[in-house]
Parts: sequence; structure tokens; C-alpha cells
Amino acid sequence: MKELTALNGNIMYQKNKDNKYVPVLELIIIVSEPDFQLTSAQTLSKARTTESHRIWVKDIKKLAEDLIVLQKELMDLETE
Repeated sequence: MKELTALNGNIMYQKNKDNKYVPVLELIIIVSEPDFQLTSAQTLSKARTTESHRIWVKDIKKLAEDLIVLQKELMDLETE
């Protein structure tokens, strides 16, 4: 199972529709999980592999809003 290892972020600037630069926050989520290798001596060697996932915070906000709407629709189905 992948485990949260670290969170980080970057501030970038992006042009908006008015051609002005606005700050955009990028969230970096780093996860890790154990990785087992069989050695030549037929023993297990354990290491951790990591991977990072990057997403803009404005996209997370949109995802959260969509999930709230979906949850409300599901609750409405239960009451019918």
C-alpha cells in the first residue's frame, strides 16, 4: 500500500484571460511503498520506491466541489 511520504508545493505564474500574470499553487504529493527484491543469496532485500503526483490547487478545489455535489445527489437518492 502506498503511504504519504511528503507534501511540497511550488508557486508558478500563469497568464489569465486579461493577459496578466497570476500566481498558481502546484501541490506535490510524494508517496512511497515497499519494494522487495530477491537477492542472489536467495534472501529478500527491502527498499522503498517513491513517486510524485502534481496537481494545481485550483483543480483540487474543483474536484472537491464536484464531490460535494455528487454526495448531495447520492443522499437525495437515499431519501427517495
